[in-house]
Amino acid sequence: PVSFRVARKIGISLLMFFSVTYALYEAWRIRWIADDAYISFRYILSFISGKGLTFNEGERVEGYTNFLWTVLLIPFRALGLDLEVVSLVLGCFFFGMLLCAFAFCVRKALSIEFAAVALLALCAHRHLQIFATSGLETMLFTFLATTGVLLLALKHKAAATEEPERRLAIIAFFSLALATLTRPDGAIIYAVCAGYLFVFEWRQNGPVSAARESVRNHLLSVGILFPVLVAKSLYYGSIVPNTFYAKS
Repeated sequence: PVSFRVARKIGISLLMFFSVTYALYEAWRIRWIADDAYISFRYILSFISGKGLTFNEGERVEGYTNFLWTVLLIPFRALGLDLEVVSLVLGCFFFGMLLCAFAFCVRKALSIEFAAVALLALCAHRHLQIFATSGLETMLFTFLATTGVLLLALKHKAAATEEPERRLAIIAFFSLALATLTRPDGAIIYAVCAGYLFVFEWRQNGPVSAARESVRNHLLSVGILFPVLVAKSLYYGSIVPNTFYAKS
């Protein structure tokens, strides 16, 4: 009956809503700030005071590993807001965005029932609740990387059902490019996804089509990544953070 289907959808929607509400409540209740967050905070304070994006004045060393997160926090500090509070609020915001993106993609790929069950499991994941905050880029990175991978999965499904969604790949790699700017190891996820899609397209339609699709898929992402990497190379003398050489 129509009334039963409507009631079922309402019930499932309420379950999803309360799951997300619970997850965000727990994330805020156990909020915390890691000591590494203060590295980025110091760079931001130095930049605001006109000393450049440096830890010590006059020493151009990229000692942080979360470029996009650090840059994202700069305008908030310029407005006089407390970096600790802002980082906690943004962490919970991107946690919520992650949950919404996850539910949306699962709903599109499978069904609202699958989305509800999967979302419930994700909301109950204790370590996601813990690392929703910390003052670091963790949740921003998780949101961007997960969204990129899920959108590529949706594109793959659309292609398999002869309903190509070309824009999905562009948006997916744009998200993965932002993840790479957030944390360098995002490049690994980007490369794996790009390699998989290239091989898949090659096997389906040949090398010419694969090359053409790659140019189209990565043009926007390269247009974002390349200028930033050049600027970092000129400013810091390297495209990777200093800690890469310490921890590689």
